[in-house]
Amino acid sequence: MSVERTRKRPFRRPHYSAGTRLALQLTAAVVIIGGWELGARTGALAPFFYASPAAVVDSVQRWQSEGILFPSIGTTLTEAVLGYALGAFAGVVLALWLGTTRRLGPILEPFFTALYSVPKIALVPFLILWFGLGLASKVAAAALAVVVLVFFSVYAGVRNVDPQLISQVRLFGAGRWDLYRKLYLPATFVWLVVGLRSSLGFAFSAAVVAEYLGSKQGLGYLILQGQSTLRTSDIFAGLVITALVVVGIDFLLSRLEALVAARRLA
Repeated sequence: MSVERTRKRPFRRPHYSAGTRLALQLTAAVVIIGGWELGARTGALAPFFYASPAAVVDSVQRWQSEGILFPSIGTTLTEAVLGYALGAFAGVVLALWLGTTRRLGPILEPFFTALYSVPKIALVPFLILWFGLGLASKVAAAALAVVVLVFFSVYAGVRNVDPQLISQVRLFGAGRWDLYRKLYLPATFVWLVVGLRSSLGFAFSAAVVAEYLGSKQGLGYLILQGQSTLRTSDIFAGLVITALVVVGIDFLLSRLEALVAARRLA
């Protein structure tokens, strides 16, 4: 009897207050960083392969004293954000266009699926050949990593809009632009946010990889220098800084999502 009740009981995610969730996240961070540092100090983790958090902090402080830390962050941030915005815009436009075109959408959808299956990192050398070693190739790499993810997310939302609702809106004299502005965009907002948040890390990863393969500035270049000089702490420092920047921007996106959702319910 108890087994049957257990099977019928629905799964529910635990609900935490904002303070409790923050405390648990900080606790997890302390445990992970503390375990990492302890492992490096005791020799359980070889320092050459797994630089300790203290060594990573030393690398960050050295970059700061040399005056290259914030310029490198700014370079990567500029490349990733520009590519992110460009890829997201193109993904939304293509999704709205093809999602509302019954004949053309199903024809071109397999091509986007094929592009999605191609490792974007493998295309970075071609982008460097086409656009050079400057800003354009890094922006293109980030945009390429974002556009397909945003496209499929918004495309699924557009295709799930109730056809009867579309017919009713058209009966009131709504034109194509009115359908986009007042129906499709609000209906796909949640799908858009999911696509934006899931593609954020890919934009920064693509920018860093493009810098790693061909650049003289940015976090990817600092990681490359760490590899060339066998400084594992520099490699970890570049990766940690990139992760922290992405987490910060993702937090801002989550706050924006909550704000817009609250206004829609008001």
